[in-house]
Amino acid sequence: MGKARNELLEQRYYRFQLIARRHQAGTPRAERWLSAAYGTISDYGLSLSRPLLTLALTILYFAGLFGIIHSATMGTTLNAGQSFDALAMSASRVFPFGAFDMVSKDWIGGVAPGGTGGIALLVRTIATLESLIALILVFLFGLAVRRRFQIG
Repeated sequence: MGKARNELLEQRYYRFQLIARRHQAGTPRAERWLSAAYGTISDYGLSLSRPLLTLALTILYFAGLFGIIHSATMGTTLNAGQSFDALAMSASRVFPFGAFDMVSKDWIGGVAPGGTGGIALLVRTIATLESLIALILVFLFGLAVRRRFQIG
């Protein structure tokens, strides 16, 4: 019981240390911003649910973005089928990570015939950004699991 209590206090101490550092006058602005994001997204590595919720919201956000790109390039309004395709495109960026697999090529080919040009580059750039964000969120989830169960 005492050891579990000490681990909880240790985690709380680490969290308060990061918060205090963020509020110090000499802390660089980028470090403050990253610390605030770390606290918001994962409660400084203590929350299991926040990174997963943020990942789900990220998938939905990028699905909307892909849907807007599809509608704009095709000159149509977004229907249910296109929305589902955009959601599948977004989810495929997260599992597996990357913007150069067959789902991406098929989806990009539908938006930008031939898969070349500015639209294809834009979609690949956005998909790569989504993959990087997803990778960070999965890492934060893994960190929370490690801290929760004191692995390692």
